[in-house]
Amino acid sequence: MRILAGLGNPGKSYENHRHNVGYWLIDELIAKYSLSEKEKPGYLYYPWQHDFGTTYLLRSKKYMNDSGLAVRQLANFYKIPVEDVWVAYDDMDFKPGSVRVKKQGGAGGHNGIKSVMAHLGPVFHRLRLGVDRPLSPDEVKQYVLTSPTAGDRREIESAVALVVDNIDLLLKGEYDRFTEKLHSET
Repeated sequence: MRILAGLGNPGKSYENHRHNVGYWLIDELIAKYSLSEKEKPGYLYYPWQHDFGTTYLLRSKKYMNDSGLAVRQLANFYKIPVEDVWVAYDDMDFKPGSVRVKKQGGAGGHNGIKSVMAHLGPVFHRLRLGVDRPLSPDEVKQYVLTSPTAGDRREIESAVALVVDNIDLLLKGEYDRFTEKLHSET
């Protein structure tokens, strides 16, 4: 894992929304490891030196639908192959508190993932943080742009903490152990 991009929308008014859980993960890692911010046009990134090399945490400064450009720009700048890119985002196919890992695939209707795919293709890792789905398909856009209930927030934060606590497995290249740990505990 050379890049970990958290998807979300920039700005105070969005920070607690379900659509920003990718940012929540990045924020937890930044806080835990006291990482310093660097800025490029269109994105913020945080170089993380660890025992296994360097990983760049990324937050696009553009809205979700345009977030893929920042991922491509950072990957190109550091010459990081797409196979070493991870993207963390909200996923309505899973309950709050669930985390699922996937090596590649489609966008599943997620506009941020569509943007990343448009810039990188489909072969990047996905870290899917469950936020649940509204009852009506007509409510999807409004649903992801609102804050979760207090109970759902606790579940999502618990899932984020589980990822943070086990991230060293990914840094060591132990993809299967990381995936097994997250899937079995959520």
